[in-house]
Amino acid sequence: MPDGHAFGDADLMAKLHAEAARVAGESEGQRIAGQALASAAGLRPEDREAHALETARRLSDAVRNDRFRILRERVWKFAASRVGTAGADDVASEAIGRLIRRYPNVTELEDMIPLTIKIATNVIYHAWRDKTKAARHESIDELDYRADHVSQEEHSHWRGLADRVIGILRSKRVKPRCMKLFQMIYEGYDFEQIRQQMGEQNKQVIFNWVFRCRKQIFDELGGSPFPSGGPT
Repeated sequence: MPDGHAFGDADLMAKLHAEAARVAGESEGQRIAGQALASAAGLRPEDREAHALETARRLSDAVRNDRFRILRERVWKFAASRVGTAGADDVASEAIGRLIRRYPNVTELEDMIPLTIKIATNVIYHAWRDKTKAARHESIDELDYRADHVSQEEHSHWRGLADRVIGILRSKRVKPRCMKLFQMIYEGYDFEQIRQQMGEQNKQVIFNWVFRCRKQIFDELGGSPFPSGGPT
């Protein structure tokens, strides 16, 4: 029959595996547990568990640090290809920080890399969107307060027109697709990006959609607000 020492090793091995897998993942947990248990061979029974656990933690931390080094390199390269080297550090740090906070159980490198790149994509998009909105609001402020050649009547006219267009877009009098198209245009998407977002193969389809939506809005307004029938 197995002796008590064998049962003790089995219990300790399970404890070591759980500790290592929590930090380094299942794929490395068993290997680290075996190395930690072997490192405690020959020690007094009362010292074996503490030594083995400390070894398991040290090896697990080393594996984890190496994974994050590789992860950061991959995410930094991805971010640099999108926003340039100047902004890549911030994007990588934010993406990895979100990974750690939101997905503490994701520890395998093959899972960490695609998930963190997806997070980085969201970080880049939201930063771009906020920057675009800020630029648009700044442009409106400049029109309001710096364009002295715009009279108060003209200012009121265009403000009222903008309110009417927004009301039309929010109403059920236009198709939901029109609302989505103009929202993307407002947020700074170009026609190629709109085509990708809408899942269309041909950019000409997007041009046609925008033309029809604009015509429908003009019809709701009672005609084009521009002297030539459309913006130049």
